[in-house]
Amino acid sequence: VGWAAHEGRVPPPAHAPMTRTEERVLASVAKRLANAPGGAWLLRGFPLSRAQASALKRVLAAAEVSLTAVIIVEADDEVLLARQRTIIDEDGEEAENADFDEAELLREAHAFREGAEEVAEAFGPLVSRVEASGDDEELEA
Repeated sequence: VGWAAHEGRVPPPAHAPMTRTEERVLASVAKRLANAPGGAWLLRGFPLSRAQASALKRVLAAAEVSLTAVIIVEADDEVLLARQRTIIDEDGEEAENADFDEAELLREAHAFREGAEEVAEAFGPLVSRVEASGDDEELEA
């Protein structure tokens, strides 16, 4: 059983109450755990805050399931910006990303990092950090 977070989703404020969407995600996790005992699975992009991590821990405890790893993927701001400036268009060609907003991306990256630290604190020794600032060949290795 594992977990992964990714850059690009903004975590909620640290003390924000759970939203209906977050509650639905937790209900979905609980349902899948009940229907797939002993199976491996991955949550990508959840939890993103201390509150979400605590709620996930309660769901896992109720299902008598333990995590084996929590993976936090990290990249430098410069790398994130470079990766978002261009996209692959419908012809498979590299093109400028018309929706690129440097200030917004940096705000989201900062919020993600704050949330990732809360999640890391919640799961302690299960946390592994993966540096994703390399080029494609390095990341595939």
